[in-house]
Amino acid sequence: WWVQTYNLLGYGPWRKSTFSVVDAPDAVTNLAPTGTTADATPGFSWTVADNSSQYHFYITGPNGFVFDAWYNSATICDSGTCNLPSPVTLDPGTYTWSVMPYNTTAGYGVWKSGDLTIQ
Repeated sequence: WWVQTYNLLGYGPWRKSTFSVVDAPDAVTNLAPTGTTADATPGFSWTVADNSSQYHFYITGPNGFVFDAWYNSATICDSGTCNLPSPVTLDPGTYTWSVMPYNTTAGYGVWKSGDLTIQ
């Protein structure tokens, strides 16, 4: 981009600066688990988000906050899917699990959530 000053005496010199635009990470699609299960330790999976280097993973349940952690893409993602073994044992009830992609250069993507009921 360029900028030039001006006052009653006329124009000053043009000055320039450069910048780059990096797209924020794409949204994920939550794949599993969904619906109702008797498994109190289900694994979680979602699609890889382009431009993402980390994922923020969050679970809320019948009594509010359950779990909150960050994961590096390299440790949980492969071939287009991220797979996370259950980080906690869930009591019977309805839960919402959410994933947000992140990149240190581009910033945060959007949260995507899925619902799950443990019998």
